[in-house]
This record gives sequence, structure tokens and C-alpha cells, in this order.
Amino acid sequence: KNEYVNANSLHETQRVIPHNDDIFYIDWIIGDAMNTFPLFFKLEDRKVLIVGGGDVALRKADLLRRAGAAITILAPTISAEIQALLSHTKDKAKHELIYENYNKAYMTGARVIIAATDDEALNHQIHADASELNIPVNVVDTPHLCDFIFPAIDDRNPIVIGISTNGKAPVLARLLRARLETLIPQGYGKLAKLAGDFRDEVKTKIPTLTGRRQFWERAFEGEVSQLMFAGNEDAAAARLQADLDNTASAINEKSTADNTSTE
Repeated sequence: KNEYVNANSLHETQRVIPHNDDIFYIDWIIGDAMNTFPLFFKLEDRKVLIVGGGDVALRKADLLRRAGAAITILAPTISAEIQALLSHTKDKAKHELIYENYNKAYMTGARVIIAATDDEALNHQIHADASELNIPVNVVDTPHLCDFIFPAIDDRNPIVIGISTNGKAPVLARLLRARLETLIPQGYGKLAKLAGDFRDEVKTKIPTLTGRRQFWERAFEGEVSQLMFAGNEDAAAARLQADLDNTASAINEKSTADNTSTE
């Protein structure tokens, strides 16, 4: 059964959670509460309403377009840059430009809402209307009116890293992102994609969670990752397949030997 184990530090407690034949130790750090909780939204083909048609709306629309969102821009005047951004893409049919003043009715069906206007009273109204409808809202550069915050993003698809200072120091978040970009090789994104391609096969051939974890650790820390970082994607895939086949063969041989010894 679950039990709590006091760690040496008074600031840390470990909860021991058994799962199948494995035991996981989860560290809980007791300290200042988080101001926000980091989440990753799936926004592909989901409606996102941006109220505003200027430079700020353009930056948010560009980020959300990359996430596959269906973007609705609501403003009496919409910049040429926004028009070009949303009309010159293969998914342009799912985006909508509405040349009107703000109207709460356009919130219907929105997954999230962005207030990107320079009208403080209007931004407060947008926040109030979204809150009434229980739709998460971000009022740009106004942290106390934000249900969520846009982090500084390092996109190594499918690896995405978000850094936030909870609106306290956005420039610092961007500097930290730039530092991370220099520390993390571009190949990690391709390595993650390769792992995704093999995920189901690994789960089928390696039955235990511990076995799968050890297999992936060997792959990510060994020759597979080295080949990927060197740009040899085909060789990395072949090495990973060979390692998986060898691991599966060893598992089957052990299982056969164990069954024989019990007969």
C-alpha cells in the first residue's frame, strides 16, 4: 500500500507508489505556491477569438496559427499583415476576419479568447464576458486579467518548451529561452519524432514499464541519439529497430527459459 517516507530534508517528502512490479518515488518540493500551472493546450482546429487587429494581435495570431488553431479576428480595422498571415496558408478556410466592433456573441464556441486592444475599458469588458462564459481569457500585458499566460516558447516540434515568469519579467523569460536554444541540439526534435514512430511497437514487444524505460534511456543516451545528432536519420532508425529486435528476442528467450525451468 502507499506510504509516506520522510526525506532527510525537511523541505521534501517522498511518496512511494507501487505500480505493477515497479516502485516510483515522486518528490514533492514544499515551498512557495506556483502562481500558474503549466499546461499545453491542444488547439488544432479549435476556435480562438482574438479581439484586436494590430501588431499585438498579429503576434498572437502567428503563434496560434502554428498550433493549428482556427483563428477569428474581431476588430473594425484589421492590419494588412494579419490579413496576409491568415489568407496565405493552406488552412485559410478555417480562419475568419470580422470587421466589426466587439460583440460578446462572437465568443460562442471559442476555446480561448485573447484581448489585444489598447482600450482598457474594452479589455475589462472582454475579460468579464469570457469569465461569465467560463472561457479562458488572456488580456495582453495585463497579468491580473489573464486566466493563462503565453510563455516564451522554444519549439523543437514535437518537443515544446515554455518559460514563464508569470508576467513579472517577460524579457527575462525570452533571455532564458535564448540560452536554452543554444544548449539543446536541434536533433532532439527529430529524436522525439523517431521515438513516436516506434512507440507502439516498443509497447508491444517490451511488456513491462521498467523494461520500456530502460530501453528508451539506452536509445536516448547512446548510439541512436549520436547518429541522429550527426544527421544520419536513416541509420538512427535502423539502429533503434535493431536494438528493439535484440531486446525483444532476449525477453522471449528469458521467458522460454523460465517456463522450461518450472516444468
